[in-house]
Amino acid sequence: MAIVTFLGIFAVITLLSVGISLLFYAFPQNRVIEEIDKIRWISGVNRFPKNIAYMIPAISGSLEKLFFRGVLLNALLKEGLSFSLSLAIVTVLFVYGQITLTNTKIQVLVMAISSIIISIVGGLLFVATGSIVPPIIIHVSSAGFFAQPFKERTVKYQ
Repeated sequence: MAIVTFLGIFAVITLLSVGISLLFYAFPQNRVIEEIDKIRWISGVNRFPKNIAYMIPAISGSLEKLFFRGVLLNALLKEGLSFSLSLAIVTVLFVYGQITLTNTKIQVLVMAISSIIISIVGGLLFVATGSIVPPIIIHVSSAGFFAQPFKERTVKYQ
């Protein structure tokens, strides 16, 4: 299960990086980095001291995975819905919940792209492993990707 979880983390972080990079190309006139840092949950987390700030998305991501994978996806599968349809329903609901935390078009795109990636990879991991732990780990890892202020990570070229 550890190797599958590691591959899931790698897949999510890689896909998030590609998705965010595509936004830079699609919207060069916008300040994508500043928009990411202004997403409500990200700006809220960044107000906490750095030594505890990571715990907020870790707890939130764990609870979201318990609900969306452990309860909702599991219930839809037990009701006889196909995996594809169940995953699509869960993904749409998860994405909707995430984009309600946004204020701009760029923020919607960032949260939609990241939520789709997290939901699909998390759903695949849940079914492949039969455990909620790998989806929780990838969600927490991806939340950590966003929880560090992007402005602090950028390299300024002169």
